[in-house]
Amino acid sequence: MIKITTFENLNHEQYMSRCIELAKRGESEVFSNPMVGAVIVHGDQIIGEGYHEKYGEAHAEVNAIKSVEDCTMLKESTMYVSLEPCSHFGKTPPCANKIIDCRIPKVIIGQMDPNPLVAGKGIQLLKDAGIIVKQGILEEECKQLNLKFNKLHTKKLPFISLKWAQTNDGFMGRLESDFGTTRISSKSSDIRVHQLRANHNAIMIGANTANRDNPSLNVRLWKGRNPIKVILSPQGSVSLDLNLYKSGKTIVFSYHDLKISGNVECIKLESGGNFIENALHYLAKMGLHSVLIEGGAQILKECITLGLWDEIHVIQSQSDWNRGIQAPKVSLKANIEEKSGSDTWFTYSRHE
Repeated sequence: MIKITTFENLNHEQYMSRCIELAKRGESEVFSNPMVGAVIVHGDQIIGEGYHEKYGEAHAEVNAIKSVEDCTMLKESTMYVSLEPCSHFGKTPPCANKIIDCRIPKVIIGQMDPNPLVAGKGIQLLKDAGIIVKQGILEEECKQLNLKFNKLHTKKLPFISLKWAQTNDGFMGRLESDFGTTRISSKSSDIRVHQLRANHNAIMIGANTANRDNPSLNVRLWKGRNPIKVILSPQGSVSLDLNLYKSGKTIVFSYHDLKISGNVECIKLESGGNFIENALHYLAKMGLHSVLIEGGAQILKECITLGLWDEIHVIQSQSDWNRGIQAPKVSLKANIEEKSGSDTWFTYSRHE
């Protein structure tokens, strides 16, 4: 018997899974946009693939359409896309319009876009044009793909990751009176930290950490964009001469009017409420969907106490210091425990 491929017996999950695979390729390059992948199927054969490769450039649907060699096949094909096609003019034209113009008759969508500018409007535009739309295929997997983007638009806060390295006996820094190495994590962990940084819009530290360590906070050990650097300095005590002012953008939050030369934006927050939370809300209004908070200990502990976190990354070395600055304690079982060079890397998650 000859097998006839119909829309009903297509393996929707298989093709959506491929969309997710493709989308992940843009992880370090597309934010603050979401990661999106698209696949075009004719019969049961994939004839086109694409993903959102870089912020401000063509979206996944457009790249998938461009990859099709015979465009006459589009009017008999099905498009799979991990996120609802956009319906508004931003840095690029609406993808929903492109799909309509190409006369693609069926579109399968993983997740509805939580961005109020889209939020169902793309789906309605397709339906109004007579396109058959099916949604919710591997929806949870598609949501997991864009946890940061989703949180920004549903909670009006960035996705917050906390990260620190600690010794085997629980110290994350030396006391001022102590001498000896301050290095805790291995080279392998350092590389992974830089990967973690590259996957966040911003990296945040306190003024004390900035003044004491004078870090660069870049991703020199990993391919990707350097995150925006954020310093919390409520009392205005941050140094005016730091390494991190010399490259890329830096934002300094304070209760005081500060002026720092270079590519530095000083933002005065009004008193009232929690300083860290107010700064995070401000970053969300700027469109930053993810912040990696690296310290110091006081800021990390406060974030844990206030519940201002989505993921926690703890890098634990094998060394013992016997004394020092106590690292925060996490009263949860790690979701993931894995080796990272000579270290153990613990990941705690509480994704909603």
